[in-house]
Amino acid sequence: MNPLLWAKAAQEAATVLGEAFPPAANYFGDNSHEYRIPLKRLHEDTAQRTGTIPPHARFLLSSHDTMAYFAAAYHLEIRSMASAAGEASAKPSEDLASWISSHNIRLLFREQLADLQTIRQIARPLLLSSDPQIFTLSLASPGTRFAGMSSELEVDRFLPACSYNVDTILARLELR
Repeated sequence: MNPLLWAKAAQEAATVLGEAFPPAANYFGDNSHEYRIPLKRLHEDTAQRTGTIPPHARFLLSSHDTMAYFAAAYHLEIRSMASAAGEASAKPSEDLASWISSHNIRLLFREQLADLQTIRQIARPLLLSSDPQIFTLSLASPGTRFAGMSSELEVDRFLPACSYNVDTILARLELR
């Protein structure tokens, strides 16, 4: 969820594809350039918006550690319920529970693929809302619609999914 990393990946992909198929190198390079422009704009906008979040609200709790890329890019502190392997225990560690309490965390950003029943089982005793769904591990299948979300929401491609995540996260952090 770091647009600048995706911009670098797009540039690298264009280079590798251009080397593998030189007649289309310009095509790959041009498409990569066009894709990187909105990624860089999203990064700049997100950096500006996160820069206005007060220090007491710069903390995230997510269901999976993939949000660490986002947090690192925008100088936020994050903890996750699940490891990189995707495993979450039915009860948070004492360290995590203490961190949640000491930073007055009341919101768990839930990855789309996270098991909702397990997440709610963990969140309830900690008085956490687990309603905000984000897309970090995977994108939705084309045409997928989610209950409570606009039928116009496109989260089957990285840029719209990342934009949705940014808006969802920042709207809630700005309220703290």
